[in-house]
Amino acid sequence: MAKATFGVGTISETTSDAALLDYAAVRLRHDVTSGGVTYKPGARGVIVHRHADGIGCEVEFTEPAFRVVTLTARDIRPDHG
Repeated sequence: MAKATFGVGTISETTSDAALLDYAAVRLRHDVTSGGVTYKPGARGVIVHRHADGIGCEVEFTEPAFRVVTLTARDIRPDHG
């Protein structure tokens, strides 16, 4: 089975394969601004969709405002609690 790409390189080059799957909890690595709202490093979100090309994913945030943002593996890290 081929490894899916996600961001630069493969998923396993940035984190474990299971860590960035649909419905995984993640945290931002850096500031991300979307729709005039800035989400700070450490903001918690959930991957709600991974793109078929393996490069991007849709992450849902609820704080400071509800929004679904397109990100890559460089933008997020697994949230282990």
